[in-house]
Amino acid sequence: MKKSILLGLMLVGTMVLAQDTMSSNNYLSLRKLSKEHYISNQLLFYCRPVTTSEKLATNPQWLSSLMISSTGDTLNLTACYDSEQGLIDVKLNKNLYRLYPEKVAAILLGNKVLVTADKEENGSQFSSYFELSYEGTFSLLQKDNIRYIWKPDQTVEKIARSKRQFAQIFAPYQRETLNFINSNRLKLNRKADLIQILNYANSNFNFSRQLD
Repeated sequence: MKKSILLGLMLVGTMVLAQDTMSSNNYLSLRKLSKEHYISNQLLFYCRPVTTSEKLATNPQWLSSLMISSTGDTLNLTACYDSEQGLIDVKLNKNLYRLYPEKVAAILLGNKVLVTADKEENGSQFSSYFELSYEGTFSLLQKDNIRYIWKPDQTVEKIARSKRQFAQIFAPYQRETLNFINSNRLKLNRKADLIQILNYANSNFNFSRQLD
């Protein structure tokens, strides 16, 4: 499900924009009411109401957003990403809801695409939001100014400091990858260099991504 996320978001966004420019004011008013009713019902599956005791984002930026669920459904939302807590809140009819990360595949927030991937912490795995910087069989993600590689098995791995250790991610092509890094004098702390490495690996080697 999580392949071609950027392409999927752009196609759906274009279709929605085309629909929104159609027809008369009366039609648009009826469509708005129908849309709000539909979204309200859908939200019960993808998120829960925010309680008064829960912490909210400081100075939230509410943006028109497009969400793709883990089952392939799409919703147009007004959402805010709380990077401090790693949560996404949704506003509808003055009510606040909080998305379940495990039910979200990707969400377009302004000029950013956030995806959910399985992150391991303290011996357990859980779904967490990451900013998608580059998409491919091996993708580049970022969270809290830390970069990760999104692997074909849908797990994420923090980028190692050692080039040799980093190249192990691309087994059985770790030797070729390491030679490419060294011969081009690429550095793992540069985003542009990481994208160059991933583009090389994705383009030259045959990796299979296990899809949902």
